[in-house]
Amino acid sequence: LASRPHPRLLPRIRPDGELLSDSGRVSRIKQARNGLKPGIPEHPGPYKKDDPRWPQWIDWYGDVAGKVTSRTGSRIRGVAEAAILTGDAEAIAAAKSLLVDVCSWDPKGGSAARYGDLQAASLLKGMVWAYDACEATLTEEERALVHNILKERILQFYVKINPFRINPAQNHPWKKNTIVAESALALLGVIPEAEEWLEWLRPVLCGIWPVWSGDDGAWAEGLSYGLAYVNIMTMFATALKHGAGIDLFRRPFWQGHARWRQACFPPYAEWIGFGDHSERWATTWIANADLVELIGRETGTSEFTEYVRQLRDAATECPQRIDSGFAYVNPLPILLPGDPGTGNPATAARTLRVFPVAGWGAFRTQPEQADQDIAMIVRSSPFGSISHSHANQNDFILHAGGTILAMPSGYYDGYGSPHHANWVWHTKSHNCLTLSDAGQLMRSHAAAGALEAAYEDDALAYVRGTADAAYADRAERCRRHFLFLKAHRCFLLVDEFEAKPGIVSTPQWNLHSWAQ
Repeated sequence: LASRPHPRLLPRIRPDGELLSDSGRVSRIKQARNGLKPGIPEHPGPYKKDDPRWPQWIDWYGDVAGKVTSRTGSRIRGVAEAAILTGDAEAIAAAKSLLVDVCSWDPKGGSAARYGDLQAASLLKGMVWAYDACEATLTEEERALVHNILKERILQFYVKINPFRINPAQNHPWKKNTIVAESALALLGVIPEAEEWLEWLRPVLCGIWPVWSGDDGAWAEGLSYGLAYVNIMTMFATALKHGAGIDLFRRPFWQGHARWRQACFPPYAEWIGFGDHSERWATTWIANADLVELIGRETGTSEFTEYVRQLRDAATECPQRIDSGFAYVNPLPILLPGDPGTGNPATAARTLRVFPVAGWGAFRTQPEQADQDIAMIVRSSPFGSISHSHANQNDFILHAGGTILAMPSGYYDGYGSPHHANWVWHTKSHNCLTLSDAGQLMRSHAAAGALEAAYEDDALAYVRGTADAAYADRAERCRRHFLFLKAHRCFLLVDEFEAKPGIVSTPQWNLHSWAQ
């Protein structure tokens, strides 16, 4: 890989867009080209609260969405993506100009990782992509400048991720890991430290990852955060596969992840639930389609072709989100040879799919036909109620005929906001039992659940949600039996509760719906 010419992170695609998989990618390249205007914002210093310029500091380092550091990184990355995908000389020149300009910023100043890791990560990613796009056009002086600045910014993240193996069950460090790895791939053979970074990250990204999932593919923190962090991993995995011949997509996790999305994320869903961000946004649907399509192509299966088409069709009817989420590229040919496929033959006849490692399950009667489909999605997770998961073991979501009937309540307006911390995290906001108004243990690894004893025959499908540990302060046993009777097309839910000796608790059944 060290001897490969740049670009290394994305294969070059012909300017006519022949290998782009859909019109949306062509559109995104056109949008990226709109960012070719010269110049970047003036770099601010690391201000303190008593500085009269504090409001300007907040504009740089406040909420992650749309602030100056991350916006600048996104803009540079968009231009670099256009340059790499098209080979357009104007785009390459623009990527070079933006990269050299942003190297004038003090890497230890206001845009340093210490002032906002996600913002600084966005900036570093943009710079690395721009370097990958324009490396051949840099002068020796420019190349030395860029190498020194990139090295300093990468080291800021490398220092932060070094204790990572002690406690890998985190989120933000995984973004830092992949960005350091992408940077190392781009700089391999150029600066000596790049090999050290890759050697340290090899067992992390090729072995420890994913910590929120197992080979069955379900992501403990939910569909939205799974989308974000699996998407982040795809760029490193594709670069490693096509650049170094190391194929991480051979791991069962990848096809398992696509099957989990297919089972638990109906394209018609009005609410996806079981984790932060449940809203019906066009960008979420498109990003899901992109991710599943990439998994299908990189693993060489047409199993998900129809599901991807359904997601893209449904996205046209979804409302738009203000921000555009993660950049994403699939550089492989448009179609796989052979039958487009209608699903995994081994599981196509099932009503129930269970993903026990992360504790997700789905009853689906006719997933290929929205107006006839009955879908109950259930969760009881061994990962507990930490991070972006909630205190909602044995929760369920129910769709029928393309309409949502029961769902978790609340919305994600920022991690730990008053609404998030005082409602969404709590059991009462979900379709779960409370015990004399007391919910499950919150923010706890110990508040574990499990989906167990799954069974299916021609007459019924069954799984048990075991949440004893989540109610351990007042219950010896708290379990929910999910039973689907196929001939009657109905669900029977039985809650089994045994109080701790000496503690009086009355089970309460909570149900949330938009419909009266």
